[in-house]
Amino acid sequence: ATSWQLVYITDFSYQGRHTPELIKEIDVCFSMKQVYHFLAGWLNAKEGKELLALFISNFVEYYNTGCYQVTVTTE
Repeated sequence: ATSWQLVYITDFSYQGRHTPELIKEIDVCFSMKQVYHFLAGWLNAKEGKELLALFISNFVEYYNTGCYQVTVTTE
């Protein structure tokens, strides 16, 4: 049987006024149980759980609107 494990999520956003650049806004490493936000740095466990819950909730809501094209592949 094939199994998979979600290890890492990176969310990018454009930041900057005159010449915005694409940067890592949120990094979630499930294996290390660490969450990073570009404005706050590495978050403590409570803050990390709260941000991850909000991130997942928002992702699901956007997905339900049909705005994402999702492709699942195996490597």
